[in-house]
Amino acid sequence: RAPFPGWVVGTLRFDPNRPERLWAGMWGIWGGGLVAFSDDLGATWTLRHEGLPPGDQVYALAHVPGIAGRIFAATRTGVWRSDDDGLVWIEASASEPRLIHVSSLLVDAADPRRILAGTWRRAFRSDDGGATWREAPDGMVLDSEVFTLNPVPGRPGELWASTCGWIYRGEEF
Repeated sequence: RAPFPGWVVGTLRFDPNRPERLWAGMWGIWGGGLVAFSDDLGATWTLRHEGLPPGDQVYALAHVPGIAGRIFAATRTGVWRSDDDGLVWIEASASEPRLIHVSSLLVDAADPRRILAGTWRRAFRSDDGGATWREAPDGMVLDSEVFTLNPVPGRPGELWASTCGWIYRGEEF
């Protein structure tokens, strides 16, 4: 049992670069957000949300396989990146002002420069590690929150997404 009363733990992710490390992204019942990790299966937690905007909820986390320390956070204000296990955060979505209210993230394991971000309204894609972004709504209903982005194991490029009222399958993610 983790000691986070008053917080909604919206995402749990094991770090592919440190299999013993579990990350949690949270939003507060009364506002705000937290990022924390545990190296002992939840017995103790280290907070790593300093540098994210105050009051910013954290909805999803994504790691970059093969790059230890790099983690992305999906928040109300956009996508944030840390290269040092959350000690310092930079806004990775600054180049795209419509990339806000981010509820899901996916880093392509085959090409870690490719990142998908699902928002409360549409999906976005980066092919350069988050430096630039473009809309990726081909075939998706606009104004439909993208809750999850799931690659299909053993089928490179295939992706499934869940949204408000719809399930989508993409073949060239």
